[in-house]
Amino acid sequence: DFVADDPFWYAPTESVSSVSIAASTTTFSIVNTGTAKTPPRIEFQAVSNSRQHLKLTNTTIGLFIESSSTVASGTLLTFDHDAYTVTLGTSNAIGDFSGSFFLLEPGTNNFEYTGPSSLSARVYWTPRYA
Repeated sequence: DFVADDPFWYAPTESVSSVSIAASTTTFSIVNTGTAKTPPRIEFQAVSNSRQHLKLTNTTIGLFIESSSTVASGTLLTFDHDAYTVTLGTSNAIGDFSGSFFLLEPGTNNFEYTGPSSLSARVYWTPRYA
């Protein structure tokens, strides 16, 4: 008998999409070129001053992540949808989290950001193939 702990094939490199958030409502799309759903890692970084209460909705599937953490300039707020963790710098920030960890759909995923402006966002994912 053959047992596969992980039934997917993975792309050899991680994909990344960077977004500059200059308005309190910003929409953008990313394309998962894989044929299976895959967990993203999403990072927000304040460009200036401290920012708090941000929300990112994957409008393709209707799920969102939200944080009430204060993000100081240069600090990363990271949502790891594979490990189910939220960190602010090196500190655990799961207590300020609401919403749902989600998987990116194969193909185009549309996002809507709402919250303070003057942030940068990066979405990382590794395409998976069934």
